[in-house]
Amino acid sequence: MNAFAEALAVLHADPNLGEDAVYLPPGNGAPVPCRVLRRQPDPVLDLGQHHVRQAGWVFEIQVAEVASPEKGGQLQLAAGAREIFDVQLDEAMLSHRVSVR
Repeated sequence: MNAFAEALAVLHADPNLGEDAVYLPPGNGAPVPCRVLRRQPDPVLDLGQHHVRQAGWVFEIQVAEVASPEKGGQLQLAAGAREIFDVQLDEAMLSHRVSVR
């Protein structure tokens, strides 16, 4: 584990930043407990003459906990389950940015 992965693990473990979740893969896959960081992006993207509203939340999940989350899966949180509609791997390949509805 490199220094960046160790720092990311500390952030996820912090009770003020991270929260417990369970990744539920689409279909009948086994549930995977994990810690997530919750982010709420800016709700409106300005694209010149067009404005796009970005709905939902974005969660960061460590690759070490969930190797490859999939669209159509769910994140089970204390507030209920949220469907995953987008997954992006970060540049350092240490965490996934998962957008949910």
